Amino acid sequence: MMVWKKPGFRFLLISIFWFSISFLQADAQENKTYQSLQHALFSGSQLTGGSGPKNVQWLNNEDRYSYTEQNLKHFAPEIRIYNITTGEDSLLFHPAEHIFPHTSMPFHFEDYQWSKDESSILFKTNTTYQNSTSWEYPLSGSADYYHFDLTSEEITFVAHSAFNARLSPDGKKVGYHKNGEMFIHDIESGTKIQLTNSSEEYLYNGRIGLVYEDAFKLTQAWQWSHDSRYIAYWQTDEREVNQLRLANYEGLYTEYNTLSYPKPGTSNPTVKIGVLDVETRENQWIDLDGKNGLIPRTYWTANPGELAVVWMNREQTEMKLYFYDVNSQEKRLIMEEKSDDGWIDIFSLFSDAKNYLFFPSDRNEFFRMSDRNGFNHIYRYDYDGNIVNQVTEGDWEVTQILSINTETETIYYESTEAGSLERHLYSISFGGTDKVRYTNSPGKHTFNMSPGGNYYFDKWSNTETPHRIELKTTQNGGKLIETFVSSKAVESYIEEYAYQPRELFNFTTEYGVELDGYLIRPHNFDPDKSYPLVLMVYGGTGPSGSFQ
Repeated sequence: MMVWKKPGFRFLLISIFWFSISFLQADAQENKTYQSLQHALFSGSQLTGGSGPKNVQWLNNEDRYSYTEQNLKHFAPEIRIYNITTGEDSLLFHPAEHIFPHTSMPFHFEDYQWSKDESSILFKTNTTYQNSTSWEYPLSGSADYYHFDLTSEEITFVAHSAFNARLSPDGKKVGYHKNGEMFIHDIESGTKIQLTNSSEEYLYNGRIGLVYEDAFKLTQAWQWSHDSRYIAYWQTDEREVNQLRLANYEGLYTEYNTLSYPKPGTSNPTVKIGVLDVETRENQWIDLDGKNGLIPRTYWTANPGELAVVWMNREQTEMKLYFYDVNSQEKRLIMEEKSDDGWIDIFSLFSDAKNYLFFPSDRNEFFRMSDRNGFNHIYRYDYDGNIVNQVTEGDWEVTQILSINTETETIYYESTEAGSLERHLYSISFGGTDKVRYTNSPGKHTFNMSPGGNYYFDKWSNTETPHRIELKTTQNGGKLIETFVSSKAVESYIEEYAYQPRELFNFTTEYGVELDGYLIRPHNFDPDKSYPLVLMVYGGTGPSGSFQ
């Protein structure tokens, strides 16, 4: 049996169900049964009811957001703007009205990024993972990038086959990685400037390898400073990492790829953190042990030219946080933590929490999620590493921070306070008072929240309610504004077929570990009969498959 040994966690490690595909209680005598197991397995699309607005990005005043919608006539996404206050839904970008520069091909895109002042958009298109590095970089991939000026409605080319292009905060430049080096594209002049020039085989500037991309879910290996003056970046050296040879048998002839793969006891990639001055082209290296340790995160603080860098030992049982001043080139140790009975988390595999450290751009303090006392909670620190106060506390977990509003000194967060199998939205003051709960329907809720915490999309479901997607405001205790996906279509489908609900339960193992599970009985269940029992256990890589 697989047991999670870290304190304060209860996870669903095994799911128990009878050989029946079912969802809600129904009269089996009147409803249809599935024609086959395949029919049952592929009926999942009938139980979702829709996905709601896609690729939502909140705009500056928070009462508007942009989203993409598939244009059925042109089979390409278009960008629309929705005004929550007025209910107006307007078209911003139509694919049929634009072409790729210097071609007659209709323009299309896969993702988009607003400039901070909302005057332009950076488009990402033609993403590909089918190249020689696809084995080493399974999450990022390369793409082509184009800039769109909303005033002139002109589309200009930025870069081909680049990685992680990002607009600078002032909207004047685009930074990106390509061919082992860091570049910037000046939007006004259209010129390309190469900032680094030291890459070679297995040595990259502004790029990470498999260890960081897979283990830390880190795909972008560089960051703009708040004032657009500096770029902090990782230099990854895999020259001493052993190569793993992989075979692809799909084609007529076998193809072979190599992968820089450090097995236990062998050399990890060596990483260094550099800081580039975009104006002078000067480079600084921060003195940290990236050969024997790991550098999984960096953050720009509220002070101009000050970078926060997280260092960990290879076992991830020790963490140090440093502040580095670009102007004085001084490094300060802000905090240090060691764990004797488990590793230290700096992000979560079990939620969308990609960071456990948060540095507001207008406050000389930061927040950290930590399970230092047995349960994952929020702590508030000053810039000398002193704990100002513990923000949340209790025998439950904060699963992620959704928004930090420095004007009202309010943190919006998701937690398990209502139960280990549920997720709900709360807010609390920086000082740990005035806690408010916004979601009351039992079940698991996931959120897309506006930066200031005024509005949020709530996607939720439970064993009796198919998933719903609702737009709400935190004003008036979580007032409903609009329902995008309801359960009516799903309920109609359920009325046609025979379903059984998931029955939740928990039990204690012979090792004294309490686990949660669910049971699905076959339709027309007869308690006097015997049925085959199927145990569904995830045995692959990842959180559950990793612990044997």
